[in-house]
Amino acid sequence: MGAGIGYTSTATQSCNNPGEGSLVIVNSCSVSGTSTGEKIFGGYQFNRYLAVEGGIADLGTLTENWNGSDCCAAGGLRTPIDHSSTSRTVGPFVHTVGTLPITKEFSWLGWIGPGPIGYGPVLLGIGVGAKYDFNERVGVRVEYGQYYGSGNLIDWRIDLTSVSVVYYFRQK
Repeated sequence: MGAGIGYTSTATQSCNNPGEGSLVIVNSCSVSGTSTGEKIFGGYQFNRYLAVEGGIADLGTLTENWNGSDCCAAGGLRTPIDHSSTSRTVGPFVHTVGTLPITKEFSWLGWIGPGPIGYGPVLLGIGVGAKYDFNERVGVRVEYGQYYGSGNLIDWRIDLTSVSVVYYFRQK
């Protein structure tokens, strides 16, 4: 089990028009947000190379902005729309974790999986990092992860750079 803290930032991936039959047209979009990110997690290590982890992550505040137009409100004329919404991105996650041991204490790691589910679905999380075990029970991890998701009309990415302390319940 472990707990981590880090820094989050957001980036716009793409703007999405709602599709055929919609009365809304999106002209431009953006997401913004930086925050402190936190996570608490637990898991099971199957062997030296493979584990599964689940927990709760808070990736901070995400603000979605877009402007466009809506059809036909005033006698067939398009009405301008400016939209802004802010939400907290917090929720459960599950990751498959691969580990590449370099020494008894030091390992590279990578993970992939869904979550956290918060503001719009986070469709995929992927990350890399390193871990150092001080002894059989306590270690530290440094990780960089990217979470990809969708809001109302925007596809976005949240980056999390974090440091976690890990406690092992069983000997390795």
